[in-house]
Amino acid sequence: MRRLGFPTRMSPKTRGNTFRPCTPKRTNLVECSGSNCFPRRVSPLQSKSHTAIDRYALHPESHMTEASEKCSGVNAATLYSSWAEYWNLSKPVLVEKTPNHMVMTRFLQCLFSPQRAKFVITIRHPFGATHFKWKLPKQIDNVKRHCGRPWIKNWLRQMTVLKEDLPYLAHARIVIFENFTTGDVQQNYEDMMGSIDIKPTMKITVQKRPPRVSFDHMKKHHESRTQLGSKQQIDEGDVPRKTRLGRKLLGFVGDPSNLVLYTEKWFAWVDAWKERYGDLFESRVCQAVFDDFEDKVAEFGYSLRNPERVTQPRAFSPSMVLPRS
Repeated sequence: MRRLGFPTRMSPKTRGNTFRPCTPKRTNLVECSGSNCFPRRVSPLQSKSHTAIDRYALHPESHMTEASEKCSGVNAATLYSSWAEYWNLSKPVLVEKTPNHMVMTRFLQCLFSPQRAKFVITIRHPFGATHFKWKLPKQIDNVKRHCGRPWIKNWLRQMTVLKEDLPYLAHARIVIFENFTTGDVQQNYEDMMGSIDIKPTMKITVQKRPPRVSFDHMKKHHESRTQLGSKQQIDEGDVPRKTRLGRKLLGFVGDPSNLVLYTEKWFAWVDAWKERYGDLFESRVCQAVFDDFEDKVAEFGYSLRNPERVTQPRAFSPSMVLPRS
C-alpha cells in the first residue's frame, strides 16, 4: 500500500532516478521491522515474525480498522510525529509507503480522516511480489519443499482484506503493476494521480533496461556495495562510510520531478524462476499448490498456471485505475 507523498530522505535503486522512502531506525518510541514502522503504542505487532513482509497479513491482529481502540487523536499525533522527521512538511502531499499498510487502510483513514488519507495500492502476481524471497540462495530448499505456498497464503490474505475494506475507504484506487508499467506510462501515472484528485507533477522518461545480470553477479555486487558504501555516501560526509546502501541512505539521487523508468519484460521474474528452479512448476509440489489456489488467485486477476496472464480483477473492478489502450 502506498500513501501519497514524498519523504525528504530517500534511497536510490541501483539505476536511474527511481526511489523508495527510507526507513527510520528502531527507537524507544518506534518499532520497525523491515519497512514497517509504527510507534509501539500504536502498532499491535511487536514481533518480527508478525511484521515480516512475507507473512504479516496472516497474523490475527494485523487487520486494523476504525474499530481499533488504538484509533485516537493521541496515537494519530504520535504516528505523525514519528514519520514527520522523514518528510518535507512544506509539501502539500506527504507519502508513506509500507506494504503492511494494505491490511490497515481503514485504521489509517480513521487516524488521519477520510479527507486527508488517500491510498494507491499496487498489486502484482504473487510470485512476482515475493521474488525478493525465493531468489535468495538460502531459500532454495524451502521453495522446493513448499513452492511458495505460505507466501501465496499471505498474498491471498492481503487481497481478501483489501477487498473487504475498499467499500469503507473514501479515496482508494488499485493499480495493476504489470499494466501500469506498459503502454503510455506517463498517461497511466497522470490518470492514477487524477483518480485521487492530486495534480501530477512528475515527468517520466522511459528507457530500455540494460541486460539482466546473473544472481551470483548481483549477490557479489550487493555484498561489495554493502561493505564499502557508495561514492556518493562517502562524498556526502554526513553519512557513515559503512552505512548500508539502501533504505538508510540520506538524500536523493536524480531529479525527483523527472523520473527514469527502465522498461523490461515485466514478467522477467518468470525467467529468473526458471534460472533458479528449472521446471519446478511441473513438480507434484507446485501442482498441488496450483490445485489449491488457482481459482482464488484468479479472482484477483492472476494465474499460477499461466503466470503471464493478467486480467482485470473481478474483486476490485469499481476501484481500478485502468491503463489506456
